[in-house]
Amino acid sequence: YSGQKREYERLKDICDEITAAVGGNPLWVVVPGNHDLRWPEPGDATAKGLRSYPDDAALRRAAHTAKSDTQRSLRRLFADFERFFRDRIVSTWVSRPDELRLSYQLGSLPGDFLLQVERNGLCLGIVGLNSAFLQLDGGDYERRLCIEPEQLPGDLPRFVEQTDAALLMMHHPPSWLSPRSRKLFEQDI
Repeated sequence: YSGQKREYERLKDICDEITAAVGGNPLWVVVPGNHDLRWPEPGDATAKGLRSYPDDAALRRAAHTAKSDTQRSLRRLFADFERFFRDRIVSTWVSRPDELRLSYQLGSLPGDFLLQVERNGLCLGIVGLNSAFLQLDGGDYERRLCIEPEQLPGDLPRFVEQTDAALLMMHHPPSWLSPRSRKLFEQDI
């Protein structure tokens, strides 16, 4: 509930229990939610600055620019989720012992990805979007969150065209997106 390492250690145990119960090698796919990051302390300058994200194009670019100070700050908030995602989820994508063929690209924020799953000539696309990166406290964020096409690597329309079906995963429903982001969602995604 607070994006801490000990919670992900427990989650690994739960995943192992589920894997043992269902048998085989299930494909784990997750996206982060608002309890998968460590909320900044009240008064945190980065958190205060991110409140202007929906209206500040330069801030939006910085959040999705590799190794920018803004992106580094966001990644720190999701550090334990990102470690879990890399070590428990992505590592199983890399080393599948079955006949599933997986290819993936990671996006600009923890939990953003494009994943193609191929088996028996069929290809399923799974798009993961981090919709929680602006929910930095327990307040009401309905109609205040954002997602951006820049979160995803590569060309989303091309990715979808290369699949037989595609799914979008994000923690929040579209109704929680800001008006600008909702328009982008409906138009581009």
